[in-house]
Amino acid sequence: LKSIIMQVESVVSVAPPVPILHRRDVQGHGVGHEGRRLRSISANMWSLRLKNNGGTNLFLHDVEITPEGRPASKDKTPIDINRILITMAQRQNAQTFGNVKFGYDGKKLLWSVREPLFESTTFQVKYGDPDSSRDPETFLVTISPVGQADVSAIQEWIRQGGVGEPPIGTQALDILLRHTKNLTCISTNRSTFDPQTADPQPCFGGFSIWRGWYQGVKATQSGLVLNIDLAYSLFLNEQTGVDFVGAILGRREGGARNESLSSTDTSTCSREMKGLQFYTTHTAHKIKNRVSSLTQNADTISFEFDGRMVSVREYYRIKYNIQLQFPRLPVIQVKKSSGASYFPLELVMFKGDQRRTRLPTARQAQDFIKLAAVRPANRIRMLKDIKESLKYNVDPVTMNTLQIEQQAISIPGARLLPPPKIKYDPVELSPVDGTWNIKGAKLKAAPEPCKFYGVLVMGKTSDVPSNRVQSFFVEMGKIGSKSGYDLGRFDQQLLFYSNTEKDAISGMNRCHSAVMQRYKACHCVFVITLRGNTEPYREIKTFCDTSLGVVTQFIQRKNMMEAKGTICANIILKLNVKVNQMGKNHVCVPVARLQNNFEKRPFMILGADVTHPPPGATNTSISIAALVASTDRDMTRYVGKLHTQERSRQEVITSLGELLTPCLAAFHKAQKNQYPESIIMFRDGVGEGMQEDVLRIELDQIRKACASFKPNYAPKLTFVLVNKRHHTRFFAREKDEMDRNGNVHPGTVIDTTVCHPSFFEFYLVSSTALQGTSKGTLYRCLYDENNFTADELQHLCQRLSYNYARCTRSVSIATPAYYAHHLASRGRCYAKLDDEGSSDPSTRGGSSSSQMPNVHHQIRNQMFFC
Repeated sequence: LKSIIMQVESVVSVAPPVPILHRRDVQGHGVGHEGRRLRSISANMWSLRLKNNGGTNLFLHDVEITPEGRPASKDKTPIDINRILITMAQRQNAQTFGNVKFGYDGKKLLWSVREPLFESTTFQVKYGDPDSSRDPETFLVTISPVGQADVSAIQEWIRQGGVGEPPIGTQALDILLRHTKNLTCISTNRSTFDPQTADPQPCFGGFSIWRGWYQGVKATQSGLVLNIDLAYSLFLNEQTGVDFVGAILGRREGGARNESLSSTDTSTCSREMKGLQFYTTHTAHKIKNRVSSLTQNADTISFEFDGRMVSVREYYRIKYNIQLQFPRLPVIQVKKSSGASYFPLELVMFKGDQRRTRLPTARQAQDFIKLAAVRPANRIRMLKDIKESLKYNVDPVTMNTLQIEQQAISIPGARLLPPPKIKYDPVELSPVDGTWNIKGAKLKAAPEPCKFYGVLVMGKTSDVPSNRVQSFFVEMGKIGSKSGYDLGRFDQQLLFYSNTEKDAISGMNRCHSAVMQRYKACHCVFVITLRGNTEPYREIKTFCDTSLGVVTQFIQRKNMMEAKGTICANIILKLNVKVNQMGKNHVCVPVARLQNNFEKRPFMILGADVTHPPPGATNTSISIAALVASTDRDMTRYVGKLHTQERSRQEVITSLGELLTPCLAAFHKAQKNQYPESIIMFRDGVGEGMQEDVLRIELDQIRKACASFKPNYAPKLTFVLVNKRHHTRFFAREKDEMDRNGNVHPGTVIDTTVCHPSFFEFYLVSSTALQGTSKGTLYRCLYDENNFTADELQHLCQRLSYNYARCTRSVSIATPAYYAHHLASRGRCYAKLDDEGSSDPSTRGGSSSSQMPNVHHQIRNQMFFC
């Protein structure tokens, strides 16, 4: 590990600094002119004004909270307890604190308004859990002034166009605005949930979906603004351990009471319960603990008690005179330094209002999406109501310092770009609101269709009759023929059944071997699943991609049985691009006047992304980097490469050069010995705090890879960040500026007013939201040697949003970034990562790179990830 860290640090230290492109250095200051001017577009932002002519000083204090007489611990005092301690210190020492208003972030930072609180002072505060029998504990709360900031300085920085380093200010204002609500609400990052207004809605697995709000202060071209958006999260319902097990497994009330659980069900429940807080119901005072795991049952676990070995069931009978009703259920294990403790599920109650930090399950995600998909008109109404309920203008912390305007910000510079023409053979189609119909059109190029294939059904013949399988492939052949795709005939002898998921690999081997024996080649294996289970998908994709060297296409049973034309057509689209190295479904026709000069010579488009372990994953979990690179002038064909990151949650791709080299080789071969003279990078998933390091190191990696590929080879580089992890939404008031769902039309672009004062950036809404409110993608150009104008870069990003091969509609982000995301997700399959981000212990080695096999040489230059 030390060696790996040293390697990473050496890469970081060698890379030279790179100045970030300022919009003033872009032609037209980064503002475009193409498209129809829109009149009624607004954003979910409200102008924030400073009172007292803007001359308000804020004073920063460091906060240190430690339990008295207890050694320092890695585990910090919880944020909610910290807030209680600060409030208690203020109440008990009112004279010392005086009338100075302040905001506290619950961790280390406290900002006061107009004057510092006092010199460095330590307070003794006693606090104890009211439900516990333990005596209150004494905490030492030390508050020390460390600096100050003039908020008017950031306004002056905005007025000057964001030149130089931004002054401190927005973070301080964030803390002040959130302080009052955080005292009575549940907060996480910048989202807040008020139990009184959360409107909990039931969700699968023992949880409820709460509605809260996000808020953040931003510096924009129009000044300081307050960004407010809806936030949703899962919170645990208060319930007994037995009921929780029943909810997790989806059984009716009482369904989990009188039976033992299978090892799979026990593992599922253990994963769901891990880390959650519960309290005992059989003791005089509540004993609170957190679940380490769920294990065995009350009869099989034994330990020493009063000089003899007893089971958990016997222990509770002897000590508490309790006869367990459900001894066959697993018990909760709590691990501590002194040893393990065991609690029967029937004697514990899980504390409510605990926010779920893990990713939701597939079933929970369905419930979540349905509730969170709020149409634009309802969304902006709810946001206005939230803004009014926060009462910032009468909040004692901010009322004399800040003023929030009543109306949301309007964007007079918003424009609607015309959609690109979509070229098939031989027609050109005009998309409407990001969609088009290919009826009567043929695929642009389908030179190597899927002729030789087998079918593996993950079930029994009674589940999926062979005649229905045959009918489906006959129908798909007809659809393919109309599109110019000559799918091979279905062969009954190449249909195989695998009765259990455990038999998936052997079934795949049998199917693949039979196809190879019949045709001496296998273009694809279709896998029909009864449900959308992830486990056989991961296992089969990994085996076929890395061991067999054959692409696979999964089809759910319900889709196969329906055999709809749209389903068959979408499968044809996927087959055409991933079964060979030359298939193209369609191409976007550029507008000549909006093309940058880089397209006149050989060029390469890159997409890169890093997938990280989900919240709650172990420290042994890995991050995976993915890079895709175009190999044709139409920007439709891509090759992809994967690599594990040196450290978990490492965002910078220090191995980017290693990933790019084989992509350059593939381009060189596909383009008949030409080299790209320009390289445009679309980098996904980078936060603002990491953008300088990502640009500096990854740009250096690209340059070094090019120089090593060919002496003195230095193509022109452009580096663009792609970001959908923001909270900016756009709304239209006039009917002709919205689609039938009330969203702004695809093609809406915003590059003024709410954009950053200094960066060359814009928001582009490029797709139709099938449900809820559409969210634009923020594109930020950090570096540019190709001298893009705003119109040229916006036109390129829009075209790339229409180049996605898997459907006949535009997508929300540039296609190369989307493909990189797909490829990174496939890498998680290879690394055997589960939903918690943990890998199979048997695959863990000293280096993370040993955890992921290489893609088979027969398909590595195909779009197998599509």
